[in-house]
Amino acid sequence: MFRLFPLQIVILLCASAVAFADHGKGAVGGKTIGPRTLREESFSLDAGFKFQKEQEFSDQRLITSATNDHDLHGTDWTAEIFVALSYGVTDRLTVSLSVPFEIVHGFKAGEFDGVNPAEVVTANSISGFGDATLLGKYRLLDNPVELAVLGGLKIPTGKTTERTDDGELLEPDHQPGSGSWDPLLGVAVARQFETFTLGASVLYRITTRGRHDFTPGQQVIFAVKGELQLLGLGTFPRLYGSLELSEQFTAKDKEGTVTNHDTGGSIIGLGFGLRLRATEKLTFGGTVTIPLYQGLYGEQHKERYEILFGTAVDF
Repeated sequence: MFRLFPLQIVILLCASAVAFADHGKGAVGGKTIGPRTLREESFSLDAGFKFQKEQEFSDQRLITSATNDHDLHGTDWTAEIFVALSYGVTDRLTVSLSVPFEIVHGFKAGEFDGVNPAEVVTANSISGFGDATLLGKYRLLDNPVELAVLGGLKIPTGKTTERTDDGELLEPDHQPGSGSWDPLLGVAVARQFETFTLGASVLYRITTRGRHDFTPGQQVIFAVKGELQLLGLGTFPRLYGSLELSEQFTAKDKEGTVTNHDTGGSIIGLGFGLRLRATEKLTFGGTVTIPLYQGLYGEQHKERYEILFGTAVDF
């Protein structure tokens, strides 16, 4: 099973059951896609919560940036609540649909029209459903290396009508949804040892023009994750610890034919996770990710940390 997040994509690491270590299809947390698929005609239901703390700016910094023709903005924090349902079409093919609800608290940005003095616009609470994701995973190899190809589509179900506290329509890149139909392509690989699993994946998002003539930047996410079983060999509950290194590269956004040079760049993060497989069908997991490097274009706010919690039920 697996899960994909829009904006900040969050995916499951899935591994297999063996005689000594059972990592289970109920793995949660992280950005590494696992190649394991569900059994034919079986389901998995996932739910989770993501919290991200971001850099804040003073009003004067935002005004100065806007006066110098930069699109700088900041928030107190952002959060996402998500639900995903996966279905095993065959033993090798799993299809998943995920829907997020986005929350942005304490948004502030500078605004300058070239005539009137620059000012700070605020939107204390931006919220709404984000874009749904339909993703298919087809497993090519089983043993000793597991390999799967990925393909899907981000569907423009997200809200694009949120407004500032003064009633003005927010810019497209600050909306919960992008309004664009975006194909997804990728590959996932994993190798399981006695009590340790190593996995890696690449996912490419090909963006198209959406509502308000907005085209989000194309995106590539590469991740590698190692997970070690700590407790519960052969019994339940079972506890796992993980370490994940990920890089997310995003190209610059466009509005019409105009490129926003204060968007896009590369973020490399290191995640520390724990996963508890309470029963054969019930799993809980959490990951804390800290940015190691943020090579962002232009003037942008930086991420401080990200916390992800999720639960999965197989049936």
